[in-house]
Amino acid sequence: MAHSPSSQPLRATVHQLDREQLWLLRGRLTHPVVDAFRNGVLQTLAPAVERVYFDTSQLEHIDSAGLGILMALHRELRQRGGQLILLSPSAQQMNLLRGCRLHLILTLVTGLEAEEHRGRLLRGETVEFPHDAFLPPQLP
Repeated sequence: MAHSPSSQPLRATVHQLDREQLWLLRGRLTHPVVDAFRNGVLQTLAPAVERVYFDTSQLEHIDSAGLGILMALHRELRQRGGQLILLSPSAQQMNLLRGCRLHLILTLVTGLEAEEHRGRLLRGETVEFPHDAFLPPQLP
């Protein structure tokens, strides 16, 4: 399955500082990649992590499957006493979150507060996922 030149596969860089993780997401969080994304998050998530920030400002597109995986991760984190926080969702993402009423469930942080969290967490240990870590499986 080829990617069109205008669409980017999902890419992620993770920064961990103490009990918090910041996921900088780029590209597309869509149906073909959600399982690999979930697995990547769960493999990277240390038991001591209490808050996971997903910076969605650089996401090109998120579909219903992408929202669904964020909700699944939200539930998993809450079950272990943690919290999922979306940083700087775009206007399009905010409209989608509002349309699904997820803005009432998920913690959304924007503006200066988002910049402060991002700046603080960027000082943490960095993990860069390989460029093909979240590519959908190839059909034979």
